Amino acid sequence: MKYFIVSLLACALVRSEENAKVKILHNLVSSKCPGLVSYDAETVSFNEVFTKLLECNRNDLVRKITPSECFTATSFTEAWRLDHQGAGHRPGGNYSYDGYACDFNEDVEWFKFSGPGGSKMLNSCPKSKSCGTLLPYWTDSAAPEIVGVKKTVDAYRVSGDDCKADMVKVEVMRCSASEVIYKVVRPLNRARLDFKCYEAFCGVM
Repeated sequence: MKYFIVSLLACALVRSEENAKVKILHNLVSSKCPGLVSYDAETVSFNEVFTKLLECNRNDLVRKITPSECFTATSFTEAWRLDHQGAGHRPGGNYSYDGYACDFNEDVEWFKFSGPGGSKMLNSCPKSKSCGTLLPYWTDSAAPEIVGVKKTVDAYRVSGDDCKADMVKVEVMRCSASEVIYKVVRPLNRARLDFKCYEAFCGVM
């Protein structure tokens, strides 16, 4: 009986030390990443909380090395931005002309493709009346490989059978292994209240 009681006391002491470690680690995670893990000494193990701390540090590192523009870029998530082989979708929207999409306005600076809209700008020539617009844009230039690095590339406007009827300069910056953002470099005056266009950028998965 004496040995049983001693064993119980030893187990209780070990559990108490474990709980103290978990609580200390939990407090550290909570101070760095509030809300990431809830503390319950009876159900949460040291390893579980330590894993959360690693996740918190990784997320914190990502936030520190990711340019601020990546968090504020406008997301193009519309499925009509894909190359629909000249299907002639007319989604409308701000500055739309005759129902065709217009991306050349002052409301958008940095933008990115995501979700149903794709993951990057289309890198092959689409047909006219694709990507929700009459005159779609695409690029044959690769994005930078390093996060935070910018480069200026050519984006081409399709008109009829001409894949490079016109061109605009576009800044491209990598935000992560899978995310790239874009910004049109243009000294254009779009201040007119009646401005409309039928030119937009194509996305691809």
